[in-house]
Amino acid sequence: MTGWVIIVVLVLLWVLRRNSARLKGSAGEIRVARRLARLDPTEYRVLNRFLIVNGDMSSQIDHVVVSRFGIFVIETKNYKGRICGAETSEHWTQYTSRRIVEFRNPIKQNRSHICALQKVLPEYGPDIYRPIVVFAGRAELYKVFSSLPVVYCRNLLRTIRGYEGPACLSARQVENIVRKLTGINRQDRTAKKSMSAGYAVRWKNGAGWNKWVFVPGAGCR
Repeated sequence: MTGWVIIVVLVLLWVLRRNSARLKGSAGEIRVARRLARLDPTEYRVLNRFLIVNGDMSSQIDHVVVSRFGIFVIETKNYKGRICGAETSEHWTQYTSRRIVEFRNPIKQNRSHICALQKVLPEYGPDIYRPIVVFAGRAELYKVFSSLPVVYCRNLLRTIRGYEGPACLSARQVENIVRKLTGINRQDRTAKKSMSAGYAVRWKNGAGWNKWVFVPGAGCR
């Protein structure tokens, strides 16, 4: 009996370790979704966990907010430690007390989400999109260089409202966009399994850099 208990414990630990990145990401997305729920629903239409399937390629977007002031495309990261990176870098770096981790540049990751939206909304120009990267965890944006918004969760609503001014979309266009996006949103299990999107991370310890590890289901590449 003791042997079976050990095997079960080892299997559970393996499953938890395998899914830890996804669980952390989901927790961050929930935190951001709660923050977005504070926006005026008559002015801002919020779509969370938005999945676009286009042929063999898929793009999962954490949050889309549609308003008269543009379409806000929000990429959420739930990290801790110090974050360093630049808008043009291929990868950013997370420094914690235990290790150093490289992860895909979230600005470029979010840019691919906007490309996916442009394909399903070809009647609208590129100027209506408002990319935002938000860190929902306990990370410190230590050395982040970007002309686009990279913000803490507490500053997200202020950043969105900062775009209020002359409208770039009419109320009817907002309704049409929300209706179209809601209609193509794929949340079925088959579509999620077929996702080719994700990101790669690697970390550094005393023995040097580990190999790259692919984390599925984290957005289009």
